[in-house]
Amino acid sequence: MVADSDDDSEEASAPVAATKSEPRQQRERREREPRQPGPDPEVEKVAAEVLDYLLGAMDVTVQTFVSEEDSTDSDVAFELEGEDSGLLIGRRGETLQSLQFLLNMIINKRIERSCYVTIDVEGYRERRQENLAETADRAADRAVGSGREQTLQPMTAADRRIIHMTLADHPDVMTESSGEGDQRRVVILLKD
Repeated sequence: MVADSDDDSEEASAPVAATKSEPRQQRERREREPRQPGPDPEVEKVAAEVLDYLLGAMDVTVQTFVSEEDSTDSDVAFELEGEDSGLLIGRRGETLQSLQFLLNMIINKRIERSCYVTIDVEGYRERRQENLAETADRAADRAVGSGREQTLQPMTAADRRIIHMTLADHPDVMTESSGEGDQRRVVILLKD
């Protein structure tokens, strides 16, 4: 779809609220309301119920807490801790990312509006972000030192974004993504 003006593009990106009985063309478009400080009580309640159900179905033993840190990216952020918490992270956070995706799909369907809930397991996301930033800096140093581009291992879109953001203001290198699907990776190139 090509937008003719800024107004059209804003309307096209608005979340769609719909019921199955409405034809696609007649579904109402609603703008997401500005988020109030702190967790959204309705989202928190539904998310806690769904998360408890999913964790029970997975047969993992963890404690669930609503994160006290104010997150501008999400409506509610959950921290998970416990003896089975490592099972929820998975290889490079893939299980955690999948659980969060599934949770958000169910919640959005249940409350019939757009919201975003994040899940973290014992500070994994922050540690992963720091590790990726260090990886980006080391690869940029190798690129500058060797005079050759550096290609990183395949990563998820979220991980690639961290690499791109880390090196966005680097004076000597720039980044681009290359590859398809789960083989997509970041390439670090020297600036001209």
